[in-house]
Amino acid sequence: MSAVSADPVAETVDRLIREFGDKPQQLIPLLQGVQEQFRHLPDEALRLIAAKTGIHPAEIEGVAGFYSYFRRTPVGEHLVRVCHGTACHVRGADLVEDSLRRHLGMSASDETDPTGKYTLERVACVGCCSLAPVVVVDESTFGGLNAETAPRALLIPVTRKIEGTHRSTRLRSGSIKLRIATDSCCAACGSLEVRRELEAAADRYGLRGSIETVSCTGICHQMPMCEVIDPDAGSIRYTNLAPNEADSIVRRHLKTNFAGHVRSGIAGLLDWLSEPTGEDLLEERKDPRDPMLCEFIKPQLRIAMEGNGVTAPLDLDAYRANGGFEALLALREANDPDAVIESVLNSGLRGRGGAGFPTGRKWRAVSNASGTPKTLICNGDEGDPRRVHGSDAA
Repeated sequence: MSAVSADPVAETVDRLIREFGDKPQQLIPLLQGVQEQFRHLPDEALRLIAAKTGIHPAEIEGVAGFYSYFRRTPVGEHLVRVCHGTACHVRGADLVEDSLRRHLGMSASDETDPTGKYTLERVACVGCCSLAPVVVVDESTFGGLNAETAPRALLIPVTRKIEGTHRSTRLRSGSIKLRIATDSCCAACGSLEVRRELEAAADRYGLRGSIETVSCTGICHQMPMCEVIDPDAGSIRYTNLAPNEADSIVRRHLKTNFAGHVRSGIAGLLDWLSEPTGEDLLEERKDPRDPMLCEFIKPQLRIAMEGNGVTAPLDLDAYRANGGFEALLALREANDPDAVIESVLNSGLRGRGGAGFPTGRKWRAVSNASGTPKTLICNGDEGDPRRVHGSDAA
């Protein structure tokens, strides 16, 4: 006889307590873990957390009820998040949400449709402002929607996973590089599908070179875009690509072995026989001196983002190879906090929250505060910090 399986709720709560601890300050991670497992906060889980940690039930209910992130009722099979950030709001996010609700038969106060298949959620921002308005269905991102096209996002089964996309595929030794950005806006435009086709084609033909995933170039309206870095021919960009065009790019630019060369030649012949204009369509997407791109890129002086479009943002080795952490190491060796603060003051660096408060003045205030250790409290929201506390900071 098979053993009786343990209560999944109790098992999850025990696992989370072992992972995060049972202190009151760990309540939010515990609740997040429960919701990640069950897609809502079951009452049984909250009772078990109270019993096993000693945190008062009223405190647990207060936290679970205060944050809109936490859900007390089960969600549908699919989670539909409608972005209402500033860019999406001004581009008609309210109309998009109304359209989805009418399509699903939901009132303005309903969270889940009558069939229990879709749960609709308003979110502040999904980071795809250039594609506004945006809707995210599970892990698939859809941009440029309107009241008429929004319901179609519920019917498309494509899953575009943005997480874990910043990697590079090293092929046989070769100096030619194909670069493609797969950040949130790029992924929403289909860059992940294009990258997969680039890698599949390179494997199919036994090619030499590299396919590198890089951070966003800032040219979101031209995505998906593949940049070819050729030491002999310079840089070439293909913009607004479709996945079925990746094969031609790979065959055109990357070197191959004999067997791959034969396969590539056969594929090119089949392309020509089936669609003689196929290469011409690809040519329309290639122009190393495109006036719009040149006008956008050439005047820019990138400082904090000098490596965007060149290296993968999660590649620590690439960051270090391009001078990453050198300034931090120099400051550690100098060991002169006052000189650091003075340098930041002289640089004119300001906060990005809207008020533009000088960063050096914040650091100076922390340095002059009494008590050890010193703590700078950041509210992480609209508004400015009011006070800088010393060791008695809460």
